[in-house]
Amino acid sequence: MILLMKKIKIFLDCNVLIAGLASTKGASAVILRLIEADVFEIYISQQVLEEAERNLKKKLPEFLSYYFYVIKYLPITIIQDFKKKNVKLTKLFPKRSDQTIFQTAQKLQPDYFLTLNRKHFHQVPIRKIATFKIRTPAQFLDEWPKPV
Repeated sequence: MILLMKKIKIFLDCNVLIAGLASTKGASAVILRLIEADVFEIYISQQVLEEAERNLKKKLPEFLSYYFYVIKYLPITIIQDFKKKNVKLTKLFPKRSDQTIFQTAQKLQPDYFLTLNRKHFHQVPIRKIATFKIRTPAQFLDEWPKPV
């Protein structure tokens, strides 16, 4: 009898996508290879895509073709941003864009939110209200129960 494990549902932040595109080594690059192998159920919001494209154009234009390839051919689901005024979140997130990303992830209910943004997303008050685990790609890979 073969037991199939449910795919882990992951919401990606743009910095993970950019780091994975800009390097062939490192945890973010490993995450992109695992996405290509269709190991996880991956979600990215419209805002995350726009931020990634804008940052690549400005700072790493040589990786734009890889970005467009990833978005077109890798098994990634693009979801709409969830924007609803939330006074509690406004106090926790100085940047409205980070608040929108967090709210979108909350609505999606992933198992994990992968981000390199330690300043805003890895803080204790944020982790306490999150309905998912917030990890860097390296942290996630360390604790991920790899299929046998």
